[in-house]
Amino acid sequence: MNMFFRIVYLHSPRLSHELTHHNRVIDRFAKAWTAFMVSVALIYWIAPLPCIYWTYFTRTNESEPLGLVQHLEVQFYWLDNRNSIFDYTIYVAIMLPFVFLCATMNNIKILTVSCSVEYCTKLMCIVTEAIRQLDALSSNDDLARELRKVVTMHKRVLICSRLLDESLRPLLLVQWILCIVIWSVTLVYFDYSGVHMKSFSIIIMFLLGTAEMLSYCILGTRLTGQAEQLERAIYASRWYNLPSKEQRNVQIMLNRAQTRVGIRGYKFVNVNLEEFAAMVNRAYSAYVVLKREINA
Repeated sequence: MNMFFRIVYLHSPRLSHELTHHNRVIDRFAKAWTAFMVSVALIYWIAPLPCIYWTYFTRTNESEPLGLVQHLEVQFYWLDNRNSIFDYTIYVAIMLPFVFLCATMNNIKILTVSCSVEYCTKLMCIVTEAIRQLDALSSNDDLARELRKVVTMHKRVLICSRLLDESLRPLLLVQWILCIVIWSVTLVYFDYSGVHMKSFSIIIMFLLGTAEMLSYCILGTRLTGQAEQLERAIYASRWYNLPSKEQRNVQIMLNRAQTRVGIRGYKFVNVNLEEFAAMVNRAYSAYVVLKREINA
C-alpha cells in the first residue's frame, strides 16, 4: 500500500487529494464506531440494573426472591451474586472492566477488517479513475508514460487484494460458522423463553453479530463490484490508439483483471450479500432441526 500511495501522489494531484480525503473519512469512522462500541458495552452490562434496583427498593414483601439478571450463569467466587443485591453490585463493578476489554478486542477486529477491505476498494476506485484520466491525454508519448504508471498501480492493488483475502480467510470462516450457530441457538432460546428484560443482553449480542457479518458482506460485495468496474474501465480505454508495446501492457492488465477479487472464508465461502442470504437460510434450517430434536 505504501508503494501504491507513492505512485498515486506522483501520478495525479486530484487522486492524491481524493486519497487524503478518504483517510480522513476512515479516521472519523473509526472514532465514531469506537464511541458506539463503548456505549453498547455500557448498555449491555448496565441496562438491567435500574429495573433490578427499582424492584428491590419498591418491593413490599421482603421474602420475595429477587430476579437478578445473570449475564454469566456462574457464581463468582465468594460473592453470592444470585441472591444478594450487595454482592450482585460488587460483581457487576468487578466485571465491568472485563466487559470493556472484550468490547475493545471486538472493536479492533471489526475496524481492522472493515478498514482494510474499504481501503482495498478505494485503491481499486483510484486505479479506475486513473485509467479514465488517460482519455484526456492527447499526446501518445504522455499516454504511454502514464499508462506504465497505471500498470504498476494495477499490479500493486491486485497484490493488496490477494494479501487481504489470504489474511482474512481464517477469521471470516470462523465468523461465518459462529453466526450460523449463534443465530440458530438464539432463535431456539427466544422460541422457548420469549423476549423479556432478562434476554436484553442476548438481543444485543444477536444484533451485534448480525450487523458485523452483514457489514463484512456489504464490504465484500463493494470490493468485487469495484473490481468489475475496473475491468470494464480498462477495456473501455483508448488502447487501440497505442503502440503495439503499450497494447500488450493493456492486455496484461485485462488478463490480471479477470481474476476474481473479493474476500472469502477459505475457498468455499464468498463473503458477499448473496452468501449472507444463504447464511440466513442455513441458520433457519439449523433452528428447525434443533427445535425438532428438542421436542422429540
